[in-house]
Amino acid sequence: MGERVREIHWTHNRDYWVASVGEKLHGRSVRLRRRRGGNVEVTTPLTDPATVLAIFPGATYYVVTNARPIGPVVSNWLNPFMAGHPTAVHRFDLPSYEGP
Repeated sequence: MGERVREIHWTHNRDYWVASVGEKLHGRSVRLRRRRGGNVEVTTPLTDPATVLAIFPGATYYVVTNARPIGPVVSNWLNPFMAGHPTAVHRFDLPSYEGP
């Protein structure tokens, strides 16, 4: 059986994203803002209405969602889309086999 990926983390345009099978895409944006003569780190949550259906590993990871053209959801991401080289990969646990 091939590698079954449950979740990946990756960066896109300096934003940190998470794709988990069965969940909506989400992430965070961290930017430095100038405030009162200094810099303040501001974190903004990121969301997308698309639900992750599958993640395919390879030289580049592909994420398939329920967004158009496969499903009815309007997403900011193409479908499927390339997530590049993830910063973290979590696999599904293999089921244990209890013989006959």
